[in-house]
Amino acid sequence: MSGNKTFQFDQTTGDLILTINTVLNSQIIKQLHEIHEIQVPGLKPDQFTAWHVPYRYQKLKAIGTGAYAIVCEAYDVLLKKKVAIKKMNTPFRDNLYSIRSLRELILLKNMNHENVVNLFYCWTNSTSAQSFDSFYVVMPLVGRDLSQVMKYNLLADEHVQYIAYQTLKGLKYIHSAGIVHRDLKPSNIAVDAQVDAKILDFGLARDDVSENHIGMTGYVVTRYYRAPEVITRWQTYNKKIDVWSIACICAELLTGEVLFKGMDHIQQVMLVTTLCGTPDENFLSSLEPNSQNFMRQTLAHCERQNFKDYFMPRIAGHIIRKQNSAGVQNLTEQQVNDQINPKAIEFLDFLLEFDPEKRPTAQQALQHPYLAEYYYAEEDDLEIEQVIDTRDFEGYQTGQEQMEVSGCKNRAWELLTTYRDEFIEKACLEYSSVITIE
Repeated sequence: MSGNKTFQFDQTTGDLILTINTVLNSQIIKQLHEIHEIQVPGLKPDQFTAWHVPYRYQKLKAIGTGAYAIVCEAYDVLLKKKVAIKKMNTPFRDNLYSIRSLRELILLKNMNHENVVNLFYCWTNSTSAQSFDSFYVVMPLVGRDLSQVMKYNLLADEHVQYIAYQTLKGLKYIHSAGIVHRDLKPSNIAVDAQVDAKILDFGLARDDVSENHIGMTGYVVTRYYRAPEVITRWQTYNKKIDVWSIACICAELLTGEVLFKGMDHIQQVMLVTTLCGTPDENFLSSLEPNSQNFMRQTLAHCERQNFKDYFMPRIAGHIIRKQNSAGVQNLTEQQVNDQINPKAIEFLDFLLEFDPEKRPTAQQALQHPYLAEYYYAEEDDLEIEQVIDTRDFEGYQTGQEQMEVSGCKNRAWELLTTYRDEFIEKACLEYSSVITIE
């Protein structure tokens, strides 16, 4: 560390301890952002690479690993709370990873909503753009994701309402910025002990095609939560694919089962059509010829099912399983039915429209009576004005080449430097002289 070391850290809590007669000033704050090499507890030998982190972050331990990134919990001595540090291991291995890494960095930096994950700090230990091969982002430490929470069978209908309300609020915010998430699924929504929710992972997010008139890749969203137009129209869809995903997640929370568990994209469309019915002629005419032939000739015509008849026994079965696991036996049919909220089924009926033109927006979904306990018109009906410039990683005209690896890498290097300096300057203004040791 450059200069005289005027602080140390409590070995138990990780808190900052200043030397006698020292105040927390800009010089110390800048020192706290200097990088040192550490070994992170909890990483397996085959996953270990040296971590280079600012002194600001103490008591790191691994909490998640994957091919794309490793996530650690850490204590932030300035925020005085735990945060999550995500190390992008090989962000520039190819075009896809490069665009995804740049996209996530830009979007995290620009997000500012209580129900959407955002960026606290970022850095790289590389010393030049040429040697730049990994970077770190700091985000809120969120609770378990919904895929984990659902295993415990603890969520009641009121929890589902609150989760739906929060995710739709976050979705409205994301969509107002001209962004489609494209990968909403239970593992990308986190909830804490108070059931406060945050939308995670913007690696696949991008501009709304309906606003910028650009093509989109069809292979987005884990299949079970993929809107039918993503499969049938392939590259022509918009932000309403996220609303479909939310509906599928809510159905899974209510029934304890994946709603559309197709083995492939063909079976996925068949399952959707069986429940939601064959779309009308206007929608079918908008499809490519191959998709039209499949929908008209291969699939039998289906009428939309009665959602009450479909979901009542499935929700009832989930309630019985939860009660049995809690040691409650022999519930009567009436006792079970009394626990089913009919507005929940009406909510699913409202959102699960095959044709996206008939499907509600996030704002319209927020206004459904199922969410009335949490919906506050004076706040939730406000228009949000925020535009994120994503031209750094997207082609705007059909056929325009997307940024290559080298371009993504150079842009990410520039942004990391800019963002880091901005965060440090902000920390100096916010935390200077907050702590005084006499």
